[in-house]
Amino acid sequence: MPQPTTAESPSRIPVAATPFFGREGVLTELRATLTGPRRLVTIVGPPGVGKTRTSQELARAWLEDLSDAREAGVWCVDLSGASSSSDLTREPARTLGVDRLIAAEVPELLADLGAIMNRAGPSLVILDNAEQVLAPVVRALETWLATAREARFVVTSRAV
Repeated sequence: MPQPTTAESPSRIPVAATPFFGREGVLTELRATLTGPRRLVTIVGPPGVGKTRTSQELARAWLEDLSDAREAGVWCVDLSGASSSSDLTREPARTLGVDRLIAAEVPELLADLGAIMNRAGPSLVILDNAEQVLAPVVRALETWLATAREARFVVTSRAV
């Protein structure tokens, strides 16, 4: 189930219910990795180790780091309910606020989403809970990495 956002969280980052502590080193390493030449990071681990929470904290830090803190700079896409290529494209379209594109075929929607991400400039896209749609995620990322030149991507998953 997608976590709600509030007026205090216009960047589509779920509001944290508890303080973040104990993983600051991992967060620092992720920030350094994504500000370098690497544009894709995967966080893999068993349930409950903090993949989602760490990625959300990374999103908050990324938003703070943006010199132009546009609302479009960070997107957290919950894929926990996704089970197909269509779901994989629908969830990011909803998160990016372009529901009108959902009727498009998957390849066209992937390209359209990549173009939207590209227009956003330096941005961070988190694909959370991707384990059940790994093959479609790989195809989507191939398109988006080629299209959205300034975007960075984080994928969380229980499986590689």
